Amino acid sequence: MAINNIFFLKIIIISLILTPSLDFIPGVPSLRLDDILVFFWLFIAIFYFKYNFSFLLKTRILFIIILAVYFLIPVLNGLINGFQGDFADLNQYVRFLKYIGFYCISYKVFADSDELKKEEILVFFVSCGVVLFFITLSQYFNFLGLNDLYVRAIAPTQYKTLINNSLHPRPVGMVGNPNELGYLMALLSLVSLYCAVKYKSNKYYIFLVMFALGCLMTLSRGAMVALIAGFLVFVFIYHFKASAKNRLKILIMTIFVLIGSYLLINNDVFYDKILWRFEIGLDVSNDDALGSRFDNWNENINIIKDHPIVGVGPLRRAAFQHSADNEWLLILRSYGFFGVLLIISIFLRGVFSSRSIENRALLYALILSSFLYMIPAVIFHSLILFPLVLFVFTVIDSRSDEYYYDRSNK
Repeated sequence: MAINNIFFLKIIIISLILTPSLDFIPGVPSLRLDDILVFFWLFIAIFYFKYNFSFLLKTRILFIIILAVYFLIPVLNGLINGFQGDFADLNQYVRFLKYIGFYCISYKVFADSDELKKEEILVFFVSCGVVLFFITLSQYFNFLGLNDLYVRAIAPTQYKTLINNSLHPRPVGMVGNPNELGYLMALLSLVSLYCAVKYKSNKYYIFLVMFALGCLMTLSRGAMVALIAGFLVFVFIYHFKASAKNRLKILIMTIFVLIGSYLLINNDVFYDKILWRFEIGLDVSNDDALGSRFDNWNENINIIKDHPIVGVGPLRRAAFQHSADNEWLLILRSYGFFGVLLIISIFLRGVFSSRSIENRALLYALILSSFLYMIPAVIFHSLILFPLVLFVFTVIDSRSDEYYYDRSNK
């Protein structure tokens, strides 16, 4: 009997996109179905089927393994220097193990699959995104007052704009955070664009528009910047080597996007509901949210100045006046300069390798959009977003001649 890797992958994708985190015990980290599934898969793969995971040493996951080994150094440095460390900091190993396990599942599935099977998995991924879009739409308009029944449980700190007929609702999907939902919609948009050009199917352009609207509805400026930057990079790279027919499709789509954007910008209802927030973001001097974020950074910058090389660990139980509000600063404070290099290496691994034009366009778009989004928010420290980013990386990375587990164990 073999492990049905595709079944595991699909159930985990459903869990990541369409199920909430569950808080059973106060003070204990939330439990997710995808956590349980990944760890269960790892257990049976290692101890029952005895998979050989040496192929990981040739993938971007190598840098997560190095980070996991290195992790104790910044934690010890923080304790030695009087920072409030805690055994809860060791929960990071659960994070590392989840990332490694999910990448293994996804990589094996794509490396073992032909193009038809790969497209089937990507269609499934996008289909889950479509369901999420309609959940987002329902939350935005509070369809039949359903928000009052469940949103508070999903987003204990982010639900207030979704009840009592708020003028500016910010959907949270099943993720529980509007900014994370925004980036998830941006990621789905880029995957839809990739599928459109790779599989020559116009339906994915419709999904692209849907997910872009979903991103707008979250009012997440960081996610919208990430989406626009990723889209432009993808189009720019793909344009040079695409056929004349595909160039024409991209040009027509871009024209429609520009026309649609112009009509939306000049629509009063759209401005009052959504555009006002993005316009405020362009005026840095009068944007209170952005100004407070800059102020919050100083607390972390001061620690970084004193411990720039190895950092002081996650400090999950330490009392900070403000959250980091910038993942690059959080990584630098937690893991130091060396840790930042490792995490950048996770994203940049294979960036100069020979790839198809579609894969190269998606890779560069994913890297840039992620790096930009990590300025105001988090990806690596999100147990939902980073596994999905790794999933997209495996679409690009997986080559059957580059991994070395015993294929009789499939």
